[in-house]
Amino acid sequence: WAEPLPTLFGRALGQDLSARLGARIVPYPWYRATPLDVVVRVDVAAFESDAAGDARLVACWTIRDSRTGTVCRDQCSSIVEAIDGGGTQARVAALSGAVAELAQRLASAIHSCQRGEASPGAR
Repeated sequence: WAEPLPTLFGRALGQDLSARLGARIVPYPWYRATPLDVVVRVDVAAFESDAAGDARLVACWTIRDSRTGTVCRDQCSSIVEAIDGGGTQARVAALSGAVAELAQRLASAIHSCQRGEASPGAR
């Protein structure tokens, strides 16, 4: 995590999500002519390690059909990964694990949306 955090976080999440979906991820902003199946917006409220020895990621996210604009999922995730050991490397590994868990949750939700399974809270 040596680059500006928003850039690096977005790239790491995109790579994890791409691997889980087997799809190309196009980060925002994209060209108007870029064909998109779904648009995923992620707002990160917390991404840090704490004094208790945990890595925390709190993010609210929305999955929207790019053609209709219909929201399929609108949820928040709070992910806690235990930091295994001390030092910077252990904290980075735990934070990376939290990003991977978020990617897994997003991938599962995208698959559900593609099957037409909208969540009850979607608008």
